[in-house]
Amino acid sequence: PESLEKIEAAKAEYYLDQPLPVRYLRWLGDFVTGDFGVQFSTDGQPPVSGLLKERIPRTLTLLVMAQVMATVIAIPWALWTASKANRPPDKLSTVATFFIVALPPFALGVILKYFLSIKLGWFPQRYVADSSTLDKLHQMFLPALTIALPAAAVYQRLLRTDLITTLQEDFILMARSKGVSRRAILFRHALRPSLFSFVTVFALNT
Repeated sequence: PESLEKIEAAKAEYYLDQPLPVRYLRWLGDFVTGDFGVQFSTDGQPPVSGLLKERIPRTLTLLVMAQVMATVIAIPWALWTASKANRPPDKLSTVATFFIVALPPFALGVILKYFLSIKLGWFPQRYVADSSTLDKLHQMFLPALTIALPAAAVYQRLLRTDLITTLQEDFILMARSKGVSRRAILFRHALRPSLFSFVTVFALNT
């Protein structure tokens, strides 16, 4: 029958009629040369490599947006909490960071979508591939924020701890004795030497 012939042809095409070691070596050879096969649909099209070429740029854009947003959120947040260490705002921030980190990403995404997209209507609820560049960035903002917030919470805790340590150094005390403003101390004197852990974790997370 025709159906049996199609089954046998499919077995031969995907090496299913070969022993497992042979199938694995053939798959590995195809993978190394960039042949990832085709998606399993009625017509087997488009090939997986085409799908990857189409979607990898979107994924990279989303990840870059998330890392930029995490940095933009974390640094001012850490500076503010370090300047108010062990005070009520700092303690409230600590609770917020633990909550964000502990919350599953899919739950955080649902919460953000409900309030920022459905309730307030600030962001679209779906991605349209043929939109303009600005529209695409707008559509990616909410998913990027979902990825960025947990990373920002981790960055903020690391940077806050290092900032508090740096603010106790002798050169900071000297700057204070000279009447340098708190803002200048934070941005000009304390931030740069406190960035080592932040930059290390940022690089590992990128």
